[in-house]
Amino acid sequence: MPKHPTLADAPSLARIPAGALGIRAKLILVTILLIGLISLFIYLFFPARGEHQAQAALFAKGRSIAAMTAYNVAPALYFDDPETLEEALASARQNPDVVSVAVRDTAGVLVLGQGLASPTDPLEGTVDPESIRIDEPVAFRGVRLGSLAVILSLVEVRAETSRNRRAVAVVSLLIFTLGMGAIIAVSGVITRPLNRIVATAERVASGDLSERAPVTSRDEVGLLAVVFNRMVDSLQEARDRLEEANRTLELRVSERTGDLQRQIEERLRVEKARAQLEDQLRQAQKMEAIGQLTAGVAHNFNNMLQIILTSLELARLTAPSEVAEPLRDAFGATMRAADMVKELLLFGRRTSASKAPMSVEAVVREVAAMCQATFDRRITIEVVQSGALPPVLANEGQLRQAFLNLCINARDALGEARDSPRLELELATTAGTEFPGGPLASPAASYVRVRVQDNGTGMDAATLQHLYEPFFTTKEVGRGTGLGLATVYAILQDHGGGIACDSTPGEGTTFRVYLPAVVDDISRGAEAAPRTETTAAAGTILVVDDEEPIRRLVQAVLVPRGYRVLAAADGPEALALYQAQSGAISAVLLDLSMPGMSGAEVLSGLLRLDPKVRVLIATGYGVEAAELAGARGILHKPFAAVEVAEAVARVLEAE
Repeated sequence: MPKHPTLADAPSLARIPAGALGIRAKLILVTILLIGLISLFIYLFFPARGEHQAQAALFAKGRSIAAMTAYNVAPALYFDDPETLEEALASARQNPDVVSVAVRDTAGVLVLGQGLASPTDPLEGTVDPESIRIDEPVAFRGVRLGSLAVILSLVEVRAETSRNRRAVAVVSLLIFTLGMGAIIAVSGVITRPLNRIVATAERVASGDLSERAPVTSRDEVGLLAVVFNRMVDSLQEARDRLEEANRTLELRVSERTGDLQRQIEERLRVEKARAQLEDQLRQAQKMEAIGQLTAGVAHNFNNMLQIILTSLELARLTAPSEVAEPLRDAFGATMRAADMVKELLLFGRRTSASKAPMSVEAVVREVAAMCQATFDRRITIEVVQSGALPPVLANEGQLRQAFLNLCINARDALGEARDSPRLELELATTAGTEFPGGPLASPAASYVRVRVQDNGTGMDAATLQHLYEPFFTTKEVGRGTGLGLATVYAILQDHGGGIACDSTPGEGTTFRVYLPAVVDDISRGAEAAPRTETTAAAGTILVVDDEEPIRRLVQAVLVPRGYRVLAAADGPEALALYQAQSGAISAVLLDLSMPGMSGAEVLSGLLRLDPKVRVLIATGYGVEAAELAGARGILHKPFAAVEVAEAVARVLEAE
């Protein structure tokens, strides 16, 4: 066995050998080097990181400003509205970081700019090193109209970085100075106890087995280790082996226990993640199946509704007066069923929502009744109407959603009202001059105004500035997504209307919704249209549909209006008929969904036979004419007699 140093060797170790550094010197040297490196790292890293983060935040902010401004200028650029375009650019310039902003058309020509070096400055080439430029495409309804360029200043970012660098330099110097003083003081505190431990260890070496340590160096700790090792000589070899075995066993048990615990936790985590993924997959498959089922059922149901609807219309034309009222009721019920199917397609397939003349009062009162039944009964809900209201051209489901969102927001604000919570919905007709959207190219003469007022907590001016921004919300986590008012704004924009808000903290909030009024009740025109006179010998129409009743009913609608009607039950028969007529067919009414050869395939075949063929698509699915290259129009099932006649006339009159 190796022989440890004894007391006789102690005098040779009482002093640290020449050229060797003591613990205190080593500690001071290493700590000074470490503090110096830390101070240098702080000085170099944090200002650079702050500058990078500030620039990234400015760039993200610029992207958001550019995207929002491009969204705002797209309608103005599309409708050639310079005043609104200038307002949108001015709104972007209100941000203190925006230096200039300009809109160019698709050819790169400057349309309008603010903050430019000159009125004709196209913002071409590289920008100032103290600025960053962000370009955003401008598109409206899928059409690219040009691009938007936003220049943001980096002056404030650079100035803030410079201030941060000076502050970090002072902090780094202070850390280095304090660190040096602290380590000098601490090193003395550490080494003095070690020297005392050395003296104590020499006294304990006579038989006290409570202290021991390995020899690892020739400094103060090495002197202490020599004394500790003298005590190890008196231990029995068996006790050494037993204690070593105990230590090894405990270490292995601890390591193994930790490994098993980590394996169990990992297994549980993987199983939980797998279960979540399986739930998500099942949900996605279920929603996909529901969507496919909804589309198929809606199409077939629309075909049945088409037969019922057309039969009712034909019956109404010849029915005696005593059955006119039941037929009219059946016709209305059929149209409501068709609207339900369209709503299903709109929700499931995200198709465009159709609009029709309707009463805003009925929708508002329906929403008020729904809220009265579901809101806290302490809340007083009242509907006030000032005179008769004209109809509006709107989608009932979307209006219902907009008013319901406003009422839910009011309910959340009333949740903190101390006493007498109240929600009032007021309906009135107002002149177009009150419209909050500012001057328009063709404003409506009058609007139906719906005022939604509560006496809740209210909002401050800063909140009102961001009220309609997507994902902006003042509600606590889990109570709102920030999309409610953004959705209301989008619905009203789609309807040609607008919204304004007045709010005072502690007093309540008032939203004013404006919808363009319909001057003439165009629904009456649809009622009388089947009895209008038709022009004789209007042309030859080829009707292609796999449903024989639909072919027969369409023929019954068109023949009295002076058309010659040919019918085909499938695609091959339709192509053969069209080719045999050698150009005598004026238009084709084509069902999109047929067994065997689909409507899209028949359309392609007709276009190959005659690139100028006029094809009117009839379908129960929610598609648009733009989705079918070569189609002249879309007739959504179920359609009324006047609709098919008018659609055919439009196709024939078009160039």
